[in-house]
Amino acid sequence: MIGEFEGQHGWASNFYMKAPFYVQSQFFKSSEHYFAASKTEDIEWCKKILDESTAAGAKKQGQKCPIRPNWPHVRIPVMADALWYKFVQNTYIQQKLIDTGTQEMVEGNWWHDNFWGDCHCNNKSGKHPECLKPGLNKLGLLTMNLRYYFQGVQMISL
Repeated sequence: MIGEFEGQHGWASNFYMKAPFYVQSQFFKSSEHYFAASKTEDIEWCKKILDESTAAGAKKQGQKCPIRPNWPHVRIPVMADALWYKFVQNTYIQQKLIDTGTQEMVEGNWWHDNFWGDCHCNNKSGKHPECLKPGLNKLGLLTMNLRYYFQGVQMISL
């Protein structure tokens, strides 16, 4: 099992900055830049997000921008698109993804994200009881589905 998208599996993280890509001639420094910029319809905010030099900066700006009204309904397809562009245009990490075989991929984290990943904080402060349950791991599931696509294997249900 791959339990975190860090270290030797850092290439699976949206913060990975060595896999930039283009979408319709627009350059994205990371999949996080793409995802954060997709949150808003405000052109100035998009520019601000895309100008960030790091994925963490793009995420921070994406948390401040005006959110498009349909965001809850499109965030999963947007993330799927971000991963598609990242792995299709950077074949060296596409191969790393393929090489994970059938290992379960979990975006383990400590920042209480139980939608995209699975938080391992153990809720010691008592402020995050949701972290006591397994996370939905949507990023892990989308990444595994993409891997299965590249491997020519049946995809899993989200």
